[in-house]
Amino acid sequence: MSRRGRRSNSDDGPQDSKEWMNTYADLMSLLLTFFVMIFSLSTIDINKYQALIQSLQGYLGIVKEGQALQETNVQLETQGSAGSNIAATDTDFEDIANVYQDVKEYIEQSNLNNSIQVSIDERGILIRFLDTALFDTGKADIKPQAEVILNNVGEIIKKANKPIRVEGHTDNVPIHNEKFPSNWELSTARATNVVRYFIEKLNMNPPMLSAVGYGEYHPVADNNTVEGRSKNRRVDIIIIGSPNDE
Repeated sequence: MSRRGRRSNSDDGPQDSKEWMNTYADLMSLLLTFFVMIFSLSTIDINKYQALIQSLQGYLGIVKEGQALQETNVQLETQGSAGSNIAATDTDFEDIANVYQDVKEYIEQSNLNNSIQVSIDERGILIRFLDTALFDTGKADIKPQAEVILNNVGEIIKKANKPIRVEGHTDNVPIHNEKFPSNWELSTARATNVVRYFIEKLNMNPPMLSAVGYGEYHPVADNNTVEGRSKNRRVDIIIIGSPNDE
């Protein structure tokens, strides 16, 4: 048969697209990501990791369910309700988990569950001082018996080496006296006094601290009930999960 009459094998049927190579490459990438994740978790105290996860009650502040670890720098991310992200290396995560666990243990050992709550939200660790835990009603002077609490909590959160934000909140009952014309001034004074205490008594780094007063405008409960108003009168201390998320 002449050379002109010959047909190449490639003309006999469909060409081999080698699409199985793409599937194989994807599988290898997934396996690599899996082993990177296992390696990163091996550097974390598993007991404290589990305690942290169990405390989140259905959503995670540091590791969001179903979210993948980044491959190379092993970052853990969470997307908050306001759209902000908390990114941390495995070391940062362990530091945050340790601080959370230490605060939780202090609250339990000191029988302060009715006065202080600790949880994790999209910003980081949230330590909530309820109602009159730090201040008498209508006042912004830290109670002498509350100084011991602030000393112990402050020494723990210093170890995180993260930005710390103190927020003052009130209920919607108007206040008007010579010292505080409104709830704005009262809530702001309370937050500021906690920050000053941390700086003057515990030698915390001022650039890492901030204070803000929200008055009655960020309630967590119904102000139409006595119980709700009691929950809204609070001071929140947030250990920011990442320096970029203040």
